[in-house]
Amino acid sequence: MEDSSQVATNEKRYKRFALAYGIWPIFCIIIGSLQYPFFADTNMSTAPWIGKLKVLFSFVGDDYLDSITSATMFIYRDFKEELFPAIGGSLFTYYLFKSNFRRGIKLCVISVIILISFCIIYSIPEILWLWTNSEFCEEILKHVNIYIYDVPVPPAWHPPLLWWGQLRSLFDEPSSFGIVGSFCYPLMMLVPDKSKYQLVYKVFLLAAFCLMIIMTQSRTAVCLFIAETILMAGYLLLKKYKKSFIIMLISVIFGLFIYNLGPVLLPQGSLSDHHQNGDTLSQQGNYISRNVESLAGTGKRSNGARYGMTISSLKVGIQHPIVGVGKGYESLYMEKVLPDFAKDNDEIGAWMKNTKEKGITKMGSFILNQYTESLATSGLIGLILLVTPPVYLIYSLIKRKLINRTIPAILLIVLIGQLTAMLSGPYWYTYPITIGLLLCCINDAKYMH
Repeated sequence: MEDSSQVATNEKRYKRFALAYGIWPIFCIIIGSLQYPFFADTNMSTAPWIGKLKVLFSFVGDDYLDSITSATMFIYRDFKEELFPAIGGSLFTYYLFKSNFRRGIKLCVISVIILISFCIIYSIPEILWLWTNSEFCEEILKHVNIYIYDVPVPPAWHPPLLWWGQLRSLFDEPSSFGIVGSFCYPLMMLVPDKSKYQLVYKVFLLAAFCLMIIMTQSRTAVCLFIAETILMAGYLLLKKYKKSFIIMLISVIFGLFIYNLGPVLLPQGSLSDHHQNGDTLSQQGNYISRNVESLAGTGKRSNGARYGMTISSLKVGIQHPIVGVGKGYESLYMEKVLPDFAKDNDEIGAWMKNTKEKGITKMGSFILNQYTESLATSGLIGLILLVTPPVYLIYSLIKRKLINRTIPAILLIVLIGQLTAMLSGPYWYTYPITIGLLLCCINDAKYMH
């Protein structure tokens, strides 16, 4: 009875927090729209529905028309893209599985098996294309990809029909595969391995996943994979789960072996123009140097744009610490405080030019760090609201000593992976699912005491 009462009390707290989490960004957008100083510097007429909104709100007068129309669009966009997935996803997962947490974990593991299996099937021609430059595999990918991706008309380019030199599987870009993979990878350790066939498939699944992550050539994907491998290896050794550790070790070694052996054994096709021009990353130096060590310094790969935007969003947040500048309004604020090394960056310059020409309501926001973006758009309170759920969950796991149990420990590694991924971009739907599963875990009667 005491457990039920405690769970009911916790649920009331979750609902109150969800309400605050949803209201605060909307309040910040409204305030941001009223104090936005750059309406004259950006086109406010290109976004869909903006004309109809201006007619609808014409009674407010010209002085506030841009403010109210842009705020309406940003509130709708924020609710659709962030607030509803975050709040709805976590609470839906919690209420779906709270009465049977282990069933929820089982269904998630099955879903992960299905997802990774589909990724493997799709990636067979993709890997062969990356290794051999096969025109046949390239044609297969082109015919399949037009049904998977909404390929834009130039000069827009994302997502492209083909991603040269890097594996992205079923996702829009290589780093996205890595972020979702950071959710799937630890859960794959819960795949049953009691029978011989289960064991073989588990090793195959993990090895294929390792190979695909390596071939993403994405720093986000590779670093998340390395970090989670170290965390899981440490936990498995600490708990003396020798069989699981050996399975993981063999899978990683096998994936690395195939990555190095495949291009040697397979015949090379004729190089495409993209490969001839050096757009592929596969030949640009040592793998670890290229995909891990290159994180340091502003002159390597996309670091100039990435670090420049992250630092500028941090500066905007520091300058507007209470309510931020409102979600959607941050772009031109960030342009004013770009660090010196980023002022002449071509990628940033092109993005700022598009923002002014197409308008802030059409271009939207450009998140390269979820934490600094929350600080810039919603102030310190917004940042606190963002980090409160994971901090609360980690505290609860440690307080109840749940990290000594396998499923909570695996979910904690998943959470750490998702939080780390948010240093390089927005969270994916896997993050609120992780929050929901951990809420189930700490409120499960078996784990309450």
